[in-house]
Amino acid sequence: MVNKLLAFYFAWCARRVLSRATKEKEVIGITGSSGKTSTKEALGLIARAQHSKRVLVSSGNLNNEIGLPLSILGYTQAPSSWHYLLVVFGALWRAFTYRPPSLFVLEYGIDHPGDMDFLLSIVKPTTTVLTSISPVHLEYFDNVEQLVEEKLKLAQAIGKGMVIINGDDRYLHEACKKNNIRAITFGEKAYCTWRITEFKVGGKSTSFTVANLQKKYHFSINALGVQHIYSVLPAIIYGHIVGMGASEIQRILSDYTPLPGRGNVVAGRKNTTIINETYNANPLSMEMALKVLAIMKRKPKIAILGDMLELGAESEKEHKAVLDYAHKVADEIVTVGPRMKVVYNNGERAFTDVEGAKNYVAHNLKEGAVILVKGSQGTRMEKIVEAIMLNPSSKEKLLPRQSKRWRSIPIKPL
Repeated sequence: MVNKLLAFYFAWCARRVLSRATKEKEVIGITGSSGKTSTKEALGLIARAQHSKRVLVSSGNLNNEIGLPLSILGYTQAPSSWHYLLVVFGALWRAFTYRPPSLFVLEYGIDHPGDMDFLLSIVKPTTTVLTSISPVHLEYFDNVEQLVEEKLKLAQAIGKGMVIINGDDRYLHEACKKNNIRAITFGEKAYCTWRITEFKVGGKSTSFTVANLQKKYHFSINALGVQHIYSVLPAIIYGHIVGMGASEIQRILSDYTPLPGRGNVVAGRKNTTIINETYNANPLSMEMALKVLAIMKRKPKIAILGDMLELGAESEKEHKAVLDYAHKVADEIVTVGPRMKVVYNNGERAFTDVEGAKNYVAHNLKEGAVILVKGSQGTRMEKIVEAIMLNPSSKEKLLPRQSKRWRSIPIKPL
């Protein structure tokens, strides 16, 4: 009840700020099951370079019924419990004094049916980006299709605005066709407006070629894996539409780097390479991360995989699918959490919590290995990376959830 009251209060304050914005204001709204934040960061780079006036890019994952209005009010992080009182009074002050920018780049995150309606009552986008759909947050939805319908409201709300979608995502592709939503598509499918024709991963970068209307463009980003191509393509498309040339877009995207826990590479002890995917996990992002491990040339390849939470009735099936694929890719698998353990059931390398897995991995580290570490937020997989990284003193810059507030939260049983 308290959260609902705070959400309505902050929403009212955000609307007061938006009421003072110019009629020409732009709002780029991003939603999806994975890749939202990385896509938002890439779009933010292009938007700031293209726009001569103030641009607001929401920070972190401030994207829900409280986070979205706080972003519009100019806050950069969610308040801790003791800090809420200050934010409540501060939001009222900002409602009447904060100068709104001309362009907003915002994430729209949902967990329940009706969440998108509330977010859209605060601000509707002029450009919508839909990144992907996978069976995550399903405990409050009857099925994936209902989840798609909720997220699709972001595209249906913009009228004549621009919709950019991941054309490889069958849920989004079918839903847009069914609802007669005209969209610019990106991906590897032949029908995509912007089609990935080739890509190459090497060192710490990914180079790729995309074709649009018979013309090809070549780009390179400082990130590993095809999932980052999908994150930057909406930014490339947006930049192209607003009149930027490919060379200018490439120059801007040279500043794109994965956020901590979203695929950034961390040097490990014993000359190991750690692919740090510890921010969160769902079936689609697990598959993408394992694909990165698959194309790495170093051996042995070790996959340390934590539970994927909030999958509802699909949980066991999805965990089995991930582990089936991991067996094809990795030389060794370590799991964290009861959901993974039920499927994997390897007593030596299947752990119910992160502490047991951390100790095992730290004491059995293999020279020169390439190690993927990934799991849902609640599994706290970043603690494994911290235990095996070469320079633990750099953890605040390289790992997610390093604030005092986060580190003080006890790890709950999964």
